[in-house]
Amino acid sequence: MKIVIENKGIKTDTFYIPPFVLHEGEIIVLYLYNGKHFYDTEMYLKDIFCGAIKNENVIVNRKMSFVNFFKESKFRDIFFPSTVSRYLRKDKELTNPFLVKLFEDKEKLKSIN
Repeated sequence: MKIVIENKGIKTDTFYIPPFVLHEGEIIVLYLYNGKHFYDTEMYLKDIFCGAIKNENVIVNRKMSFVNFFKESKFRDIFFPSTVSRYLRKDKELTNPFLVKLFEDKEKLKSIN
C-alpha cells in the first residue's frame, strides 16, 4: 500500500496531534472536543492534511479533498442512500479536474448537470 500522509506529530500551544501514517484506503477521524470553539483549529488541520498549507512535520504525498459534514433524514437514507454523485451534485464543482476525472464517462457528467 502507498503512503498518502505521514505525520511526525503536530504540537502547538493549544493542541497536539500524535504521529501517524495514512495508507491508501484508510480514513482519518480527528475528534476535537468543544466543537464550535475549535472550528479555526479544524480548518487549519484540514488545510495541512489536504496539502494546502505546508508543515514541516507532515508529508502529503497526494492532495486530498475534505468532505464537509452533511446530514440527511433517516427515511431518505433508507430509501435513497447517499452516493458520491449525489453529494457532488450538491456542490457542482464541475471545473474541478478531480471531479472530471471521476466522471470520465461524458454521459455521467451530463447527468449531474
